[in-house]
Amino acid sequence: MDSLIIISRLMDYPDQTLWQSAEEICQLLAQCNELTVAQQQQLIDFTQQYLAADLLDKQAQYVARFDYNQQTSLHLFAHALGDSRDRGQAMVDLMTEYQQAGYNTLSNELPDYLPMLLEYLSSLSPSEASAWLVKINPILCQLYLHLAHTEFAPLFYSLIQLSGISEAEIETAMNSLNPAQQAETEVDILLQRESMDRLWRDEEVRFDSTPSCNPIQRSNQGNANVQYVNISAPTMVQDRE
Repeated sequence: MDSLIIISRLMDYPDQTLWQSAEEICQLLAQCNELTVAQQQQLIDFTQQYLAADLLDKQAQYVARFDYNQQTSLHLFAHALGDSRDRGQAMVDLMTEYQQAGYNTLSNELPDYLPMLLEYLSSLSPSEASAWLVKINPILCQLYLHLAHTEFAPLFYSLIQLSGISEAEIETAMNSLNPAQQAETEVDILLQRESMDRLWRDEEVRFDSTPSCNPIQRSNQGNANVQYVNISAPTMVQDRE
């Protein structure tokens, strides 16, 4: 499913490469046969609006929304297993699956990072990818509910649809979650705004030549091996040996 690699890029931390790829992404989405015309247009609309915004603003919002909010974390096992011992073993098992398929990760993200998993799923057969999406569907539904009032909602709803389950099954899955989560989405937005404000307030003001830390920069950006949101340079690469 080519759409999974595109959604992976759009869901990852934004950078200049992504911002320069809007036209290419829209063209690729229009060629994704696994998507209906309506689904294609929904993702194209998201891409055009998202990538037309100021990059620095979107980086700050991304960090506040996904890095500083546990309810919308993109690390799947954090939602399913919390801090239990099983989480560590699940990480090992997933990394082993990547390696057995011939993939080595170029990012220092954990293997359950959703954009990384989606990239891996894009290399599988449609049936295998759909089976994986069904497996993580409860988490996707939970994330969708928390992000329903944000611009990222179409990405998560598209993943739920790509799992192959019916609209009735999607509705049942949504209703099976805690109804209070619907109301919490508005609270999430306020918390995200507060986190963004705190990031900027905590930035030290300097009047000398010493560069200060960028409050919206993720801590792993300094790693030369990390590759973010690059259409031509994925998070993981297949071992060619």
